[in-house]
Amino acid sequence: RERELSLLNDRLLINSNNLEKLVIERTQELEQRRKIIDSLSDILSILNLNHSIDQVFEYTVAQSRRLFNSDASGIYRIDPERGIFIPQNIQGDFSREISTEEFIAQWRDSLQRGQYIAVTDAEKLAQGKLTGDTLSPPPPSCCNSYLIIPLEISGKIYGCLALCYSKHRLFLSEEVELACAFGVQVSLAIENTGLRQRAKQAVVM
Repeated sequence: RERELSLLNDRLLINSNNLEKLVIERTQELEQRRKIIDSLSDILSILNLNHSIDQVFEYTVAQSRRLFNSDASGIYRIDPERGIFIPQNIQGDFSREISTEEFIAQWRDSLQRGQYIAVTDAEKLAQGKLTGDTLSPPPPSCCNSYLIIPLEISGKIYGCLALCYSKHRLFLSEEVELACAFGVQVSLAIENTGLRQRAKQAVVM
């Protein structure tokens, strides 16, 4: 009977720990969702100040680093003629390494189809262990995992937002969901800024 009670106590302890862990995870998820919602009002306030597109890039990239705790983040814009993604604003610990057209080039086709990219182990990917094929060029050695979200404006791919991490990282579906939601905000901010600039030009003309 003592053994049975001991087993029950152990099970209760395990269940209690699991429940506590679940509560912490859900609380963190809700907190991050709240931050995403708050960021929308922040972005809207920036738009009301009539900032330039470069200032919007700088602000939204900084916001992405803060919200998603990335080691480096960047916005890339697609060149419609050449079909390549050109860095617009890069911030973080290894910004130089990801400030190249080649970093996004290997994912160009998927991004142009509106698909997000989530890489948990860039080293294995470069060696062909995740896809069966060797990619060229390999991602920067300092960037071991990254999440790339396509940015869509008026039904067309405008560019992408990259969240990069120095350590291997498993992206949960909730994190991807939140990043995609933030990407929609970024797209709206970019689109509205462009509309404001065109309206100003029209007035001048």
